[in-house]
Amino acid sequence: MMGSSFRKAAFSDDFTSIIDSNGNKIKISDQRVKHIWPFSENMFNATPFVRSIFENRGWHFRFLEPSFDIMHYSKMLCSGKECPSLNLLAGMYYEDIAKNYVNHNDIFVYWGVEHACPCQIGAWPNVWELFSERIGKNNVIYSAFVTLENNFLGRGLGFGTDLLKAFILGDLFDEAECVLKTIAVNKEEALKVFKEETLKVVPSFHKGMKSLERSLQEWADNINKIPLKATLNETPKVLLFGGGAMVFLRGPLTEYCCQQGVIPKIVGFHEFLLYLFSDCARTYGFKKGYDSLDQQFNLAPLIFSLFNPKQNIGETKLAMYSYSTLIFANSMNKRLRKALQGSGIVYDKHVSYINILKEGHRFINNNVFSEAAVAIGKYINSIQTDVFDGLVNIALFTCQPSMHGLSFVRTLSHQYTIPFTGLELEGPWLSANHLRLLENVVFQARRLREMKNSRTTITDCLL
Repeated sequence: MMGSSFRKAAFSDDFTSIIDSNGNKIKISDQRVKHIWPFSENMFNATPFVRSIFENRGWHFRFLEPSFDIMHYSKMLCSGKECPSLNLLAGMYYEDIAKNYVNHNDIFVYWGVEHACPCQIGAWPNVWELFSERIGKNNVIYSAFVTLENNFLGRGLGFGTDLLKAFILGDLFDEAECVLKTIAVNKEEALKVFKEETLKVVPSFHKGMKSLERSLQEWADNINKIPLKATLNETPKVLLFGGGAMVFLRGPLTEYCCQQGVIPKIVGFHEFLLYLFSDCARTYGFKKGYDSLDQQFNLAPLIFSLFNPKQNIGETKLAMYSYSTLIFANSMNKRLRKALQGSGIVYDKHVSYINILKEGHRFINNNVFSEAAVAIGKYINSIQTDVFDGLVNIALFTCQPSMHGLSFVRTLSHQYTIPFTGLELEGPWLSANHLRLLENVVFQARRLREMKNSRTTITDCLL
């Protein structure tokens, strides 16, 4: 341990700049500063838009490309008992430093997650401090993240909403891409066209909503021309839902479903961001004595608090920004989904994140600030929309909130007829037992879809 003699780079108090290990103040857009995201370029469809947000601001940016050496580097730092997301991030960061940190004047800023909560993420800042000393690189900052408390990393609300919009849009494109992977006549050609058309949308992302919506409608018209071997209505669909770690686990899950002719949908990553951003409104309301989410997500008391000299104005503003972010996300979801509707392959029904939280709150009080309630809310809302023919809840073996959520959802699943299973994963791989459970849901989803289609045919004949 280097202890007090180890001085490392850090963000300034207002997060608008970086103080390097020598005490020099550096602009975030400085040539020395490299912003690095722990996602592969091709991991999901939000990445081109995320890249454009950083490059538009003149920031030096790149994605990490994971390799088979990740776990080797992770074992040098972790015991293996930690949250799988931490193991993966630690391995990716350390591998990248070992292979690419050549110029010690460069400042590497690794993006990740920061959130004060009862799950293991709450301890990550302390863990990264420890890992930082063990790795011994002074000009490296670990797990930077946009939060309401740090004013979206000192960039203001516009930067935060841009990132949120990028992930909302990326999640919608992910939904469409899974359809093409499953029922396109020529999958390779279809995905090639899909990628080309998606990249054409990126320049309009920064030109205002009208321009973006026009670009998305053009995308939808062109994608609609791709020939499909089956219709959406006759093809079974399965929702795969879990926490933020789904971003690392999605690969083998979607691949299996597509191979079986069942359209998978991975829960949107932007929903995990909304869980983090919603915290300020919920904690503020709870401190006020509000247990109900209807009270916590009520704008009127927040506005009145601004004019009360006894209130903490800073906390009140954060709660208002928190609530406003959820309203913004709800509006963006509706507008962007509507713009893509003409493609014929964007099919899910939007449910506001506040409704998801409220449904979960009926079974697990959201004031314990655990992600467990979100899984329950997602399960119930997905049944109510009646879009999917099967539901799969993914939990991480060493993640207490996701395991708690899965135990509640498993119990609830006995009250409903929709096919369901829960998977307890340790990483982005599937065991023989996981495949058996998925196979059962896929088989039942096919049968349920056939029953729904036959009922529709009979109804049409009677009319």
